[in-house]
Amino acid sequence: MNISAAEGQQVGAWVMLVALALVGIALVVLFVAALVSVVRSDNYRAGGKAVWILLVLAFPFLGPVVWFVWGKDSTFQ
Repeated sequence: MNISAAEGQQVGAWVMLVALALVGIALVVLFVAALVSVVRSDNYRAGGKAVWILLVLAFPFLGPVVWFVWGKDSTFQ
C-alpha cells in the first residue's frame, strides 16, 4: 500500500483530532465529577463546599485534581 505524504498528513490530523477530543471529554468528566463530589461531600459544611466549588471553577484542571487528592477525604470543615 502506497500512501502519499498528503494522505499521511490527513490521517495524522484525524488521529490528533480524535486524541484531543478524548482528552477534552476526560477533562469535562473530571470537572463534573469533582463538582458533584464536592456537593455530595459530608466532610464540609456550606462554607467549605463553596470554597472548593470556587477552586474547581477557577482552576478547571488543577482544582479537581487537588480535590480528589487532598480535599475529598479531609476532615477540615
